[in-house]
Amino acid sequence: MYSEKTNMVEGIVTKCQTNDNGIQITIKAKEKIVLNYYNNFTCTPGTKIKAIGEIKKPKQNTIFNLFNYQKYLYSEKINYQLTATNIKIINNII
Repeated sequence: MYSEKTNMVEGIVTKCQTNDNGIQITIKAKEKIVLNYYNNFTCTPGTKIKAIGEIKKPKQNTIFNLFNYQKYLYSEKINYQLTATNIKIINNII
């Protein structure tokens, strides 16, 4: 288990999604974690990476009866999000 004092995670990329602001990466480490990275990064599933940043639990839904991102992440067995300031590729598994 991670805690909000953790500032580094290492794991295998399982999913990559780019958006206007950057990239969202799901990794399998000790447990699944979603990384948000707001810089240019070429993401490939199967790559082992090390990410440094701020880890937090997902925020609770603030508006009743709207999409609840926290519940969605929990249903995917993701308990933490990390806003990465630096990502380093350790190796390509594929």
